[in-house]
Amino acid sequence: MTIKIEGGSPLNNTKSTINIEESNKTESSSALTADNPVDAVINDLMDGKISSSQAVDHLIEHTLNSGIVKDAPPALRAEVEDMLKTMIATDPHLKSLISGLE
Repeated sequence: MTIKIEGGSPLNNTKSTINIEESNKTESSSALTADNPVDAVINDLMDGKISSSQAVDHLIEHTLNSGIVKDAPPALRAEVEDMLKTMIATDPHLKSLISGLE
């Protein structure tokens, strides 16, 4: 399995790509740190413990519990969550990235 994650920021005109090749599952998984929540999600996805849909849900949860969002009022947190889920469901680029995780 190959996982390719592309992202970037239109604000500072950057683009980044992460490729994770699973030639040796144990070696690939151990290269990521369990202390990092995003790495933990990638580990679980590569190890087959979670589906791509569950991985996306975990990443949304991590987003809501980090940065300034974690201290936002509940109504604003719910709005951010709805916006993230709507973007994931409707944006063709995001949908193609997620389908690439399967």
